[in-house]
Amino acid sequence: MDGDPGAGSQRGRARTACDLCRYRRVRCDGEKPACETCRLARVECVFTPRVRQRKDIRRELAETTAKVQQLQEALRAERARYQSQTPWLIPSPTAWPGPGSTDGLDSYGFDAAKEAFRKHLSYCDPTFSSAIHRAGYIFNIDEFLDQVSYSFRAQYPAHQSRTVLPKWPPQELVQRTIEYFSRTGLYSVFPVVQTETLSSDIDPSIICQPGNNMKAADIARPVALTALLGRIHRHEPEFADAEPDAYIQTALGLIPQLMMDSENLRTLESLVLLALYIFPTGQAQLAELLLSMSVRVLYNLRANHQTNKQHTRALFWLIYFIDKDLSLRQFQPPLIHDGDCTLSLPDTYVSESSTHRFLSKPLSPNELLFPSDLRLSLIKSKIYTLLYSKNAPTHPAQSSEAQARKLQHIRELDQELSEFKAAFPVTLPLDSFLSGMGRDVPDILLHDMSLRGYNIHLEYWFCLGRIHASAASTTATRGGDGGSGSGAVQSPLLSSSMNLCHQAARSTLLFMVRTRHFIMPGNFWIHAQSLLTSIITLFWYMIAANSAETFEEDLNILESIADTFKEIVESGKCGDGGDGRFPPFYITEKFVRWLIGTVRNRHNMSELHEGSLTTDIKDTD
Repeated sequence: MDGDPGAGSQRGRARTACDLCRYRRVRCDGEKPACETCRLARVECVFTPRVRQRKDIRRELAETTAKVQQLQEALRAERARYQSQTPWLIPSPTAWPGPGSTDGLDSYGFDAAKEAFRKHLSYCDPTFSSAIHRAGYIFNIDEFLDQVSYSFRAQYPAHQSRTVLPKWPPQELVQRTIEYFSRTGLYSVFPVVQTETLSSDIDPSIICQPGNNMKAADIARPVALTALLGRIHRHEPEFADAEPDAYIQTALGLIPQLMMDSENLRTLESLVLLALYIFPTGQAQLAELLLSMSVRVLYNLRANHQTNKQHTRALFWLIYFIDKDLSLRQFQPPLIHDGDCTLSLPDTYVSESSTHRFLSKPLSPNELLFPSDLRLSLIKSKIYTLLYSKNAPTHPAQSSEAQARKLQHIRELDQELSEFKAAFPVTLPLDSFLSGMGRDVPDILLHDMSLRGYNIHLEYWFCLGRIHASAASTTATRGGDGGSGSGAVQSPLLSSSMNLCHQAARSTLLFMVRTRHFIMPGNFWIHAQSLLTSIITLFWYMIAANSAETFEEDLNILESIADTFKEIVESGKCGDGGDGRFPPFYITEKFVRWLIGTVRNRHNMSELHEGSLTTDIKDTD
């Protein structure tokens, strides 16, 4: 029962009384195994050491300070280790992004994939919500994503999210990037920078030095270009060891300095490069922010009207292409208004009818192709302005004159899109994908198709669907609650629009199944809206017309899409998450499976209901 000296108070008093003596406040004789008080009370003699008192404030402060210093030293050592890999670069403190942004670009992480999927699915409302309601089901996106997340982690426990740390690319890699961009003629597709204005000899440490003439854009451009090509062409030997997400984090850290020089063409090029990188990662809001800054710099340079400088005009059209695409996808006003711009196409733009626009051919810097056809961008602008903008006649309660004007717009846009389709090569007919999985088109031709040709096909069907969805949505709204479908078709034109939406969705999905080699992590989010819109359109059509002749074919198309994504995921060759898995593919497959199950259940219930009605009629007879 002797007191522990270490348990004594700071005044040096050791605790020598047992618990009972302390409670009765009597002197404890300290006898063993029990003191006199405990023997008389016939209880066990228990001694509980006094709890060590709290350290004084000064001592705690000293220990905390020592811990902070230790962590600071560890952080310095970690940064020194990264910098030692590229000793010719000493980062400027202002060039490092904040610590909260290091995980945002992990496009192979499941949490990032969930948020991106949620955002893209929201762009499909109200069509999706209407279809789910009509089917008699409730779809909780949070519960669905939680279940898919649990399933994915249980099936692929080795998949890990990455922490992306900012990092400067090695000088040798920057030089290889510039040479690769020039040698392959990529300027024809991405006319964002001229290689003769780039230099791999960059040193961020001298940006803030007095008398320095180097601009932030002089560093941001080669770094962002290295990141962009390292992501797009990550399988090329030149970029085998590249870490594009880390490089783009570093370039993003230069944005404050870029915005201080908002009338510089190099600043505009830097911002567009950043937007081109962010857009395919699924972070639409960040891409929009970068694009909005780009447009403001564009107007500062008066590049919306300038026609004598070919590179500046090419850069304008690249921004215009991205802006109109985002606008129509998200049903949001564009950043660039056509009335404020000169919309004459570049002199070197290749727009004539030719398979050169669709097949993989050597690129030439003397002609401009862009990622897709600029004429489709002009059509997208008209679709949003005439059918979906605030001033468009979209509400069914509007006057018959306004509705007639809307139908006229639909006819005119459909005609313009048909004229565009007429210029397609005869070897790549769009209508061949409406049935039979496009077997009229040989596999070798699809294999030789360029990514630009792939984009043009998908964008054509997307525009066709958006044009006629405006009429179909009005029809659905007029149909009341949508439960019985009475009044669902008000005119032959509206019925035709619904059928065209259905055909566009079928064509998109059949085409993607046939060209599955184009489904890659690097471009998935670029086409995710087209994919999800087509899936939901087909789902809506099967719910609304479950007795249609194409019901089984449509169901097979959805199953083919689900099987395609499942096979890609199981192959383990589609991601950089440590196990070759790309979570958005997994989420998409599970989402389509859920829709298939919903359609089957409703179809079976409908058949049972019809069967019971037939039996009742016979019994009545």
